[in-house]
Amino acid sequence: MDKLDARILNLIQSGFPLEKKPYRELARQTGIPEPDLVRRIKILKKKKIIRRLGGVLNSERLGYPGALVAARVPARGLERLARMVGNHPGVTHCYERKGRLNFWFTLQTKSRKDLAAVISKLEKESGIRFVCLPSRKRFKINFQIEF
Repeated sequence: MDKLDARILNLIQSGFPLEKKPYRELARQTGIPEPDLVRRIKILKKKKIIRRLGGVLNSERLGYPGALVAARVPARGLERLARMVGNHPGVTHCYERKGRLNFWFTLQTKSRKDLAAVISKLEKESGIRFVCLPSRKRFKINFQIEF
């Protein structure tokens, strides 16, 4: 990754242009032709430096309650559980952590009732007991990496 890639990453994460031709605008801001900018972004995605480009919606304001969910999972079952849970459409993040509760994920659903139903279904499918920590108030920080 060179300095131009770093500039592109800084621009993308700080405010992707909301206009008809956003890549043209990013190219203008970086001083390179649009095809070169798009090629660089594709390379950064291929290298998994960029995971995805997209909006981040406030699910709570849209009426979708969320929860942080945790479980104690034997090491040999982590991969299988991660695939199963990660395939659920309401799961946004899924990861392993150190400690007694070593498997965590975030979940959004249409209602608190649906939240409980999804957790119950996942427990039945996996044989794992989950600890569900529904969100009550969101404290959002603006996390950005300066490249």
